[in-house]
Amino acid sequence: MVSILKFEALRPRLPAIGAAAALAVIFLIAFWVRAAGLQPDKLLSFDPIFQLRFTEYFATFHTMPDWDELSYYTGRPVAGNYPPLIFYTTSAIWWLSQVLNLGWTLKTAAGWASAFYGALIVIPAFFLARALSDKYGGLMAAVLVGTAPQILVRTFGASFDTDQFAILFILLTLWLGWEALRRRTPASIAAASAGFIAFMLAWPTYWFTAIMLAAVPVAWLGLSLLQKKKEGGRFDRQMFLKLLAVPVIIFVAMIIGGTILQVSPIKSMASFLGFAQAAEQWIVNISIAELQLVDLTNLATWQTAFGRMFSGITLLDQLVFLLLVVFTVVGVLGTLRRDRLAGAFLTTVVALNIYTLTRGIRFTEFSSAMLLVAVGVGFSYVFSWSKREPFARNILAGVGLMLAFVGIVTALSFGPTLGPDNNPNWEAAYTFLRSTPETSVVGTWWDPGHMITGLGERRVIADGAHCGNECLYTINDRITDLGKTFDTANEQEAVELLQKYKGDSGRVYWIASDDLISKFQWLQYFGTGCDARSDSNCQLYSVFSAQSSQTIGNGAFSTITYGPVIIIQPRSGNPFAVVVQGRTIAPIAELLAYAQGSPTSIPFSSQSDLQGAADAMNLRSVNQTIQLSVWLPQSASYTVVIPQNLRNSMFTKMFFLEGEGLSKFKQVFRNDQVKIYELDF
Repeated sequence: MVSILKFEALRPRLPAIGAAAALAVIFLIAFWVRAAGLQPDKLLSFDPIFQLRFTEYFATFHTMPDWDELSYYTGRPVAGNYPPLIFYTTSAIWWLSQVLNLGWTLKTAAGWASAFYGALIVIPAFFLARALSDKYGGLMAAVLVGTAPQILVRTFGASFDTDQFAILFILLTLWLGWEALRRRTPASIAAASAGFIAFMLAWPTYWFTAIMLAAVPVAWLGLSLLQKKKEGGRFDRQMFLKLLAVPVIIFVAMIIGGTILQVSPIKSMASFLGFAQAAEQWIVNISIAELQLVDLTNLATWQTAFGRMFSGITLLDQLVFLLLVVFTVVGVLGTLRRDRLAGAFLTTVVALNIYTLTRGIRFTEFSSAMLLVAVGVGFSYVFSWSKREPFARNILAGVGLMLAFVGIVTALSFGPTLGPDNNPNWEAAYTFLRSTPETSVVGTWWDPGHMITGLGERRVIADGAHCGNECLYTINDRITDLGKTFDTANEQEAVELLQKYKGDSGRVYWIASDDLISKFQWLQYFGTGCDARSDSNCQLYSVFSAQSSQTIGNGAFSTITYGPVIIIQPRSGNPFAVVVQGRTIAPIAELLAYAQGSPTSIPFSSQSDLQGAADAMNLRSVNQTIQLSVWLPQSASYTVVIPQNLRNSMFTKMFFLEGEGLSKFKQVFRNDQVKIYELDF
């Protein structure tokens, strides 16, 4: 009898226990797919290396530095610029691993910590959707947020960055903010204030959800006025003032808390609003592909906004996307019908996230999380409405399981492919940089800056951390000078541009790398104002991969085809390049090919060889020589077409010609991808 009584006492709690168990399973799946690609002592490049550098400082000295002595060659202030929560928590995890004798390096600990932070996002996703619907909506939101590829690609283990904390606190503060609006009690408002203050330590754009919360009373007011006009009822002014007081109190708490924590809340809000209105004020943002404007008429854009839930089966993917959209619409309309305040909240969140989508594909990782919460809410409503019809309820249960299955299977196949990058050529370059004098400064385009400071351990002229008037020269000044240095054909001009960044450095090194070939549009544009998008005089490098090779003309010629370009090697005589258009080939003026380890300029000179090759390929040759240059690396795996306007640029001379013709830039390191030069001032 006692055991039966105990069971009966537990029965009302079984649904809650079941939901908790399901959420625990979802968390473990989310963690597994984020940790599957981890490798010991390896992280993704770029921002994760930046975060690692400050984590290492805190883990070693148990305090944050006042000054970053490696960024921007003279350094920049740290306080108030870098949210420290990721440094604190990751250091604590590493210290714990040492106590447990796990043998982790800090990089390894950072990878596991990132997977853990990323998996945590399912918890506030569950509570937010449950608060707006029920546990079924919460679980659907949790599984979709935890497995959506567009979120996963930013929150996996090796990607040791603030994205995990950003999504975690976006969802957490929205949930706490909703509870504060709904309850309007001192405890709920205090909890929301604490959540927003903690957000300040996690992500620099922490005002994002606070502004959403402030917009809810305005949305409620608009809905109330519409309802009043429709029904002729009275407008509840007292209710509006109570709702408005909640974000006001939270704002005041954030300003006070931020001031105490020294995270400059007013400056941060101004920065956030400025970025939202004109991100291009920092010109580096113009070149970041993920900040380019999106095409809202493209279906793929909206699929990405809803998490990029692609299984690879076209019909299934279209069905999944349709269901996600339908559930979102149902969630908004159903919430509006059920409760005006909840409807105002969810409508505000969905509307502002659709607007956020217009600011660039980069932000879809955040919009995906919130839109998928709306999907969970909509699923809950449809599921609840189907209770009267067992058949419909079973169908909806199957639909829910199908969505969860697609999310989980997609994540399980996608997660293991996400891991740290491993580039031996760049690793060799960083090893070389560590052998240079400690006071050296390194220049190149801004992209590798974090790796030069974090892995090469040397000062850098610019990196991915924006630097305004607090630096000797702003990021805009530096980006302009770096682009001009690469684009100019005048070596002395390049030296003079870099002279001001020498400071007290004993030596200055300059890197030309293969990744800049495809990025040269921005080096040219920022450096000279020459815009290849609209000016035909600003032509760019064109890269073509090897497609096939063959022998033709009874062995008289060997050929390698690179798209429209063919490299032809006669049995006797110099190789040359041609352009193929339809059934016609035309010779290219110059081929840059390696001979005995050095690039050699080979001008086209043999019309007879051209005619012989054309006959062997059953093509027609023309006598007009195309005034371009074609560079062929030693591997011959790809080729680069060099336009006339870039033939004598510093980048061409440094990367393609290995420094030929330069007197002030001495090559001191080279491999297939990275060329390093020492400047002689």
